[in-house]
Amino acid sequence: MSTTPFTPPRHGSSECTFAGASKEDVDAWLYSTELMTELYEIPAEKQVLFALQKLRGEATAWARTEKNRGEADWPGFTSFSEDVRKRFAKRQSPLRTRIELICLKDTGNLEECLRRSQELASKIPGLSEEEEAVAMVMGLAPKEKEAVLRRGAERRSVILDICRGTNTAVALIQTGLTGGSEPMELCGIGRGGRKETRTCFNCGMKGHISKDCRKPKKSFKKRL
Repeated sequence: MSTTPFTPPRHGSSECTFAGASKEDVDAWLYSTELMTELYEIPAEKQVLFALQKLRGEATAWARTEKNRGEADWPGFTSFSEDVRKRFAKRQSPLRTRIELICLKDTGNLEECLRRSQELASKIPGLSEEEEAVAMVMGLAPKEKEAVLRRGAERRSVILDICRGTNTAVALIQTGLTGGSEPMELCGIGRGGRKETRTCFNCGMKGHISKDCRKPKKSFKKRL
């Protein structure tokens, strides 16, 4: 990583600014600003300051008002983005919101991805449950997506259970708490919507079954 001190780009016509006008896309601006923080290797503690210097007009007035009210204590760019979006995204067109929903991807934080997916879906008039489910599945990480498709789940609530179960299984395997080589959906939707947890009869650990157990197989003598 470069050790050269950060020098912000000079102000000019090509600068990525945001004034909060109705024709401006707040999500596009936030995305471009985030890319610039990565491009210029801006330290995390200075990213909000970097974004603030790009505000103009109404957006600048909003930020100043938030500061005067004591509400501008943003610990990081994520919290700043959420507040900017809450203030200006209401002007966003349904088409842009639909596009953002389709392009939404799980980049490592499943719960945040699911929360954002639900938030965007609620802003799109006439969006069917099937369309919401398709968009949600398309944005999942490979393991979660594979688990959902394998189960053939279509209802949002079932998809959520499978995603969270698979995500938990992956985390357990990565920390060495299970003996399985592949994640298994711990949510295991059974009959009547009940949940089940698989237990290995070989080692007694939960999260996998005996045929996937990596520990030495126990020998069982047949009773006469």
